[in-house]
Parts: sequence; structure tokens; C-alpha cells
Amino acid sequence: MTRKEFFGTIAKYVNLDELVYDITLLALALFLRGVIVPPGKTVVGILNPVSAIVTVCLIYFFVPVLLGALYLRFQPYKKKHPLPVGIVTFILFATAGVLYIAVNENLRGLGLLAPENMFIPYIAGVFLMPAGNMFGYSDMNEEGCRNTAVMFSLITGISLFLLFFYFAELFGWLLGTGIVLGGAGVYTLLLLGGLKLAKKLFNKESKAAGILRTILFGIILPVIIVLILGFWQEISIIGQTAGMNTGDIVPRVLLSLLLSGIIPLRIVMAAAPPYRVINTGIGLGSLALYIITLGSYIELLIGMVK
Repeated sequence: MTRKEFFGTIAKYVNLDELVYDITLLALALFLRGVIVPPGKTVVGILNPVSAIVTVCLIYFFVPVLLGALYLRFQPYKKKHPLPVGIVTFILFATAGVLYIAVNENLRGLGLLAPENMFIPYIAGVFLMPAGNMFGYSDMNEEGCRNTAVMFSLITGISLFLLFFYFAELFGWLLGTGIVLGGAGVYTLLLLGGLKLAKKLFNKESKAAGILRTILFGIILPVIIVLILGFWQEISIIGQTAGMNTGDIVPRVLLSLLLSGIIPLRIVMAAAPPYRVINTGIGLGSLALYIITLGSYIELLIGMVK
């Protein structure tokens, strides 16, 4: 049996992205969080402004990549079933919108960024979320890479413009200009190299393109999304505990997590074609265990932050 036949056989019974999502979710619930976050600390305790911005940017880009890829899977059914596909489209866009608002509110509420720097995540989201969505919806072809590159170029240009004044004040106009021009040069080289690589790798007739798509969409993307949303949900929990009475915290936080984040995203993945019974069974099991461990984990967090 060839490698193509092997993966084709697996694809008949299991959607790889859902399987990897569930395995990562189980690992996060059982042990992975303790490996990354030191005992006795929370995610908020190990974040600084730079790492908070990086986390936010990862969420803003990678979650829309998945949403765009899921939207693409519904497109063959648009003509025959316009209403269900329309509802799904609304849910996908609403998920992105709620995420954008919730992330920025958590940053503001927990003071992870100084008030004068809060414009950074707002601007980042405006560019990174459409870039991620276009990349996912284009199925990682060359055109999708070009569209994503345009959005990245816009946010990079804005960032360099703002950094120019920062570095000019810090190091002087001459050295500040040199740093910004150097950064622009490095970005240009990376951009041109990336576009050239995309032209070769995202060729539909290339075997490498198929393998790369499988690795990125089927393995790396679900892992990244579970990890960043899992830790962001901890940040959200800490933010919500601040203004609640102890008795109200657990049910309210669980309800909010059921309506946003990892859980609804997994439900949308399950609804996206092609449907696989095995994935549904594994997904229900992993979500059940995640919710059970989350209840006890919320109580632990309450004790740490109250």
C-alpha cells in the first residue's frame, strides 16, 4: 500500500484535523497545561506585555485560518442547501467577531497592556483576522498566499511606521531610522522568499503541496488552536472571577466557555463535511473529559486569584 492509499483509507473513516484537535484537547486537560505553566502559577502570572501581544496575534491569525478552511468545506453544498450553509457562515463570522471583542476586553480588564498600548491588538486584529481567513479559505494555494502577504505587508508597514518614532526617541533619529529600514529590508527578503516558496510548494500537481497541506491543516493548525485558546480561556476565567461572588463563578464561567472558545469551535468542526461517526464519538469523549476537568480547574484558579 502506497502512502497516498494509506492516508486515503484513513480519510474514509476519520478527519485528521478533528482527531488531532481532540487528542491535543485531552493532553491539555490531563497534563500539558502543567508542563507549560509552573506549579502554583497561572498563565497571567507568566505573561508580559510582549508575550501577551504575541498570543493575541496568534489567536487573531490561526483561528480565522481554521474558520476559513471550515467555510471552504461547506461551499460544495451551498447551491443545494443555501439556508444551512448561510447559517453556518453567520456562525463562523460571529465566532470571529466575538473572539475579537472578548480578547481585547480581557487584555484591557486584566491590565496585561498599558492603556496607551491597547491600540496594538485592535489594529493587529483588523489585519490578521482577514489575512488568516483568506489563507484558510483559499486552501493554501498561491493566490491565498499572495492575499495573506498583502495583509501582512499592510500591518508590517503600519508597525514599522509606529516603531520609527519609538526607536527615534530611544536611540536618536539616525540610528532609529537605520533600525526601521533594516527591519523593512529583512521583512522584504522574507516576503519575497516566502512567495517564491509558495509558488513551488502550493502547486496542486505537486506531491509536496498535498503533504504540506495535510501537515499544516491536519496537524499543526489544530494543535496551535487548542493550545492558544486553551490558555486564553484560563486568562478569560481569571478575568471573570474578579467581579463575581464565589458561588456564582463556576456555573457562569462554564456557561461562557460553552458559548465561546474551544468547545463551540469543535462543534463547528464536527458539523463541517465530510461527517465521520468515529470523530463524533472521540470528540464527545474528549469534550466531556475537558469539561469535567475544567470544573475542578476553575475552582483551583479561584483559590489562586481570590
